[in-house]
Amino acid sequence: MALSGCRTAVPAPQAAPTQPTPIPTARTSTPVPEDIAWAKVLESARKEGVVTAYTSNLTGDIGRVTTEAFQKSYGIRLEIVGGIGAVLAERIKTENAAKKFVADTFDTTITGMLPLKDLGMFERLIDLPVLQQKDAWVVNPILDPGEGTVLQRMLTYQAPVINTKLVRPEDEPKSFLDFLDPKWAGKKLVAGQPKVSWPLVFLHTMLPDTIDEKYLRALGKQDLMIVANIRDESAVVARGEARIAVSTALSYVDPLIREGAPLKALAMKEGAVIPSAGVSALKNAPHPNAARVFINWWLSPEGQTVINRAIGTPSIRKDVPDFSSEATRIKPPKFLVLDEAANKLAAKYVAEGRVDKFLGVEIK
Repeated sequence: MALSGCRTAVPAPQAAPTQPTPIPTARTSTPVPEDIAWAKVLESARKEGVVTAYTSNLTGDIGRVTTEAFQKSYGIRLEIVGGIGAVLAERIKTENAAKKFVADTFDTTITGMLPLKDLGMFERLIDLPVLQQKDAWVVNPILDPGEGTVLQRMLTYQAPVINTKLVRPEDEPKSFLDFLDPKWAGKKLVAGQPKVSWPLVFLHTMLPDTIDEKYLRALGKQDLMIVANIRDESAVVARGEARIAVSTALSYVDPLIREGAPLKALAMKEGAVIPSAGVSALKNAPHPNAARVFINWWLSPEGQTVINRAIGTPSIRKDVPDFSSEATRIKPPKFLVLDEAANKLAAKYVAEGRVDKFLGVEIK
């Protein structure tokens, strides 16, 4: 596949609001047909009384506060089944094959959701009331436009991270090209092995003219410190074993910063990668109306506030604050959003070991 076909159009950056917009109150005018239809969904959802979420995100304390808030708003019980996305996906396939339908909704990274989507297992959600709020979004909440079966539920940036005790402000890189400067050679940069973690693969997919084969081969000659997985990148920088992580998931960085680690995320001039974090409603769900109400709530101002505050992440909505720590609250000049096509291309590159070969990393 030609690299020129890798580009994915991304929306222009939008400034975060200084104050959240109040949740709109109900209209007092004559209801339109869409309002009447949604009222029927709500009535049916309350009769169902429960929604079962297979989730890789709403676990532990996050799941607890989500469950309490959703039930308080709708009187519908939320049952959480947490786990690794790929494992949950296999469980859903097994249950469906046995016609023992349990899950109502499923959320994980889009790469974990695509196998189920390709099997036609997700319902269309394009008519949810929350999606009619056309100007509410930082990025398009529909990850598969034209189908509307997978919705983006949060922003998860991937960006470079520095150790503030080892990198002076005047030396902070401004571009991914800066990492090729000889001053960063000698295990002062760290990256996760692409076969295990994906940030460099995503960069190669989204910036094919910059993070190309030539760039990656030059980066590999910088005597990179290669760690086992994406979680280790920020940890070794926090310990001072490396000065910079070339690109890593800020969701792993934020907790370390809250614990006092000397870390800071950087916004590169090329933009910040936003991997897709999806949520879908399953066909043959035992509680189909409650599933729709839950997903609609998750993308509403209330749901986004409750869940993103608990996780400590920025919202996909403009009218909800960024709950990440100040050191990971970046303002990228543009968003590099991995839609369905980009994720499939990235998955192909990982399967081929493409970036590993360019870096000169031994593929295990």
